[in-house]
Amino acid sequence: SNGYVNDNIFFYFYFETLSKERRLDTIWLENVITPGLPDVLISNITTGILKASNQFAPDSSDYQKIETNEMGRFRILMRNIAPIEGSPTFRLKATLYGDISKFDVYHTNKAGEYVDLNEFINFGYTNNISNYNAMNNWPEDYLTLYVVPKSIATSGDKIIIRYEFSLYDNPGVYDVVFITNQLVKPRVSVVSLPSFLNNVTIYVGKYQSVFGVFAISNLDNVWEQFVLRGTQSNPSGWNVSFFTNSTDISSSVLSSSGFTTEVIEGGSLGVIYFRITNTSELVSGTTNTVLVDVRSKKNTNVSSTLRMDVVYVDAIADIFVKGEDIDNSQIVGFNTIGGEITNKIEIYETNFYRVYLSNSINAGSSVRFVVSVESNYSPLFITKFYDENNNDITSLVFSSNYIISLSAGESKYIWVSRILTNTNSLVSSGFHTYLRLSMNTYDVQNNIYDTIVLRDVVVDPKVDVRSASALDNIYSFTSYSDQGKSLRTFKNIATTVYLGVYNVDNVRDEFYIRASGSRGVWSVKYYDLNNNDITESVVNGTYITPTVDRNSFYVIKTVIKPSVEVNPSDVFEQIVEVWSAKNTLRKDYITNRVSIESMFIVGSVKDKKDRRNIPKPIVEVVDPYGVKVVVEGDNDGNYSAPVYPVIGGLYKMKVDAKGYVGVMTNIYFEVGTNVVNFELVGMNMSDDKTDVRIFPNPTESRKGGSVVYAVNKPSYVNVAVYDLKGKLIKRLVRDERKEKGVYYVIWDGTDENGAYVNQGVYVLVINNGEEVVVKKLFIK
Repeated sequence: SNGYVNDNIFFYFYFETLSKERRLDTIWLENVITPGLPDVLISNITTGILKASNQFAPDSSDYQKIETNEMGRFRILMRNIAPIEGSPTFRLKATLYGDISKFDVYHTNKAGEYVDLNEFINFGYTNNISNYNAMNNWPEDYLTLYVVPKSIATSGDKIIIRYEFSLYDNPGVYDVVFITNQLVKPRVSVVSLPSFLNNVTIYVGKYQSVFGVFAISNLDNVWEQFVLRGTQSNPSGWNVSFFTNSTDISSSVLSSSGFTTEVIEGGSLGVIYFRITNTSELVSGTTNTVLVDVRSKKNTNVSSTLRMDVVYVDAIADIFVKGEDIDNSQIVGFNTIGGEITNKIEIYETNFYRVYLSNSINAGSSVRFVVSVESNYSPLFITKFYDENNNDITSLVFSSNYIISLSAGESKYIWVSRILTNTNSLVSSGFHTYLRLSMNTYDVQNNIYDTIVLRDVVVDPKVDVRSASALDNIYSFTSYSDQGKSLRTFKNIATTVYLGVYNVDNVRDEFYIRASGSRGVWSVKYYDLNNNDITESVVNGTYITPTVDRNSFYVIKTVIKPSVEVNPSDVFEQIVEVWSAKNTLRKDYITNRVSIESMFIVGSVKDKKDRRNIPKPIVEVVDPYGVKVVVEGDNDGNYSAPVYPVIGGLYKMKVDAKGYVGVMTNIYFEVGTNVVNFELVGMNMSDDKTDVRIFPNPTESRKGGSVVYAVNKPSYVNVAVYDLKGKLIKRLVRDERKEKGVYYVIWDGTDENGAYVNQGVYVLVINNGEEVVVKKLFIK
């Protein structure tokens, strides 16, 4: 132990014999008299928190997250806490651990001068504290630590700095502290489950409740907490509640301060449950928009928003099912959006399902619904549908013409039979097929629908490979999809797909895995769950799994990343093949698709005068990144322009057609397909005389219009907009040489400084050097 001059140390020993046998033990004690006792503390300059007071304090470390353009700053405080006066010499050294090459680390003294702590440097302190409990006598000197991430650093990289403060003459007397700085790049996504959309519509009837769940995904590599804030646009008649498991967090979520989640690990997600209840009768179509804003606690500028449009309706479609081999009380899909039931099926075996169709509204008149079906691998099955009276309705269902009337609260059912008849190569180990039934309102055009999936699994499998995304529970094989994942990502942003290899045999086995490698603008890496890079062997088909127990599965991770050169239409198909090492004929396959998050702007172009379609219009779209897309419409004037989506971003559009005045407009991109229709005006202007006009007139503020002008002979032309006082607003054509003809130029409604002009009356002026024509222009 460490002592001080004139200090006493007392030891107490207690002995007890546990048997009659003789016991002998020895304790050696070493007492060292020292002239001082070092104590090093750390103060986080950003938070102001002081830690590590007293030698080997339990809080002798600090941790801080920093972003790319952020600096970690700490103050290193040193003192002599010996209770008597003395003049010992101390020394301090900093040792770096972790991703040292990814950070710049430097220290300055009180005067701002650089201090090198790679080796020990000496300090001398005289401590005048007369009482051990008097802790306010701080030394005059201190050091300041600065940590700056380099450009090569990536999220998750961290650096640890160990400070050792010791006596110069007796290095065994020391104190230590640790400071950790970790680079983070907070990113978050909030989506509704199971749709994985951040903009959903929920239909609720009178006095009904709808339950749901949404996922908060931490898209960074480092753990983070997030703050949820919920708002309602029209809360009258609604009760909105939020839960984590069984804990009601509604008051926090709906408050101004919000609700802070528990820690969500990097690449993982947390789920929040919600319940929306109608509390009073409303007009059909009344909407309450619930916005859930999720922000990073580290950086509140990083956010994602879930929009739920809650609509009061007069009908609720509810389709649910049970297989005949399931207890009558166990139904799937009842009173929930979507649902799925899975049954095994053998060759030439028939599976029966009773599918219930219900209008689960509490009150209201009878409503008609239509039933439709979608299936994969349908040639393998004979599928039949029957109503309650055993009438064959197969053709009606497959043609989406089976219509049924249901009053409020009424339910009816149909029979579904599926016979597996085909034994071709598609029916391999673990083969799955689905039949998706949809129930939609027939007369009410508000897209009220529900779906149920009937999934049949062919038995006698030996190996089963499935895939999951980062949003799924990768430790539960039931969360993996056997139909492959269709994922969407952004340019230069990686997405993760997990491959689960399931041993369905009754004996242990090993399995070979072969999967697609990097191609073109797509980079692909494979890792086991210990993060060992196994890419080369997986791509070559030589990777073999460890031994997998029966009814167990093995997981590998795929990281798929498109480069910045990727186009909106690019798609990467990951083909995965797995076979048993014991029987190589027992194989299973799966295909995952990763596409770029691209959406479409669509519309039509018509003649404003006679409303006829203008053939082959040219449409130009410039996205917020400056990327230009030019498409030609069809003979009916319809166009479809694929664009890289920036939700809420400004897109500049221009449309032109032969013989017409082109127009330009701006739109703010929304989720889904954006529809923008155009009406063009023909160039109905003679070039026999100099003239100018704008379409439309009046034009709208902040939109401008198309200025058409005629030149009656070759000349240099000026076209400009003035106010009524003669002040120049915007010069549109400046001394341009024009031949005889009709031309147009688009004015965006701004002045020479780029600011939008106010509403009012302005004039258009064309000057060809010999004559001047003036026309009035109205902005409303």
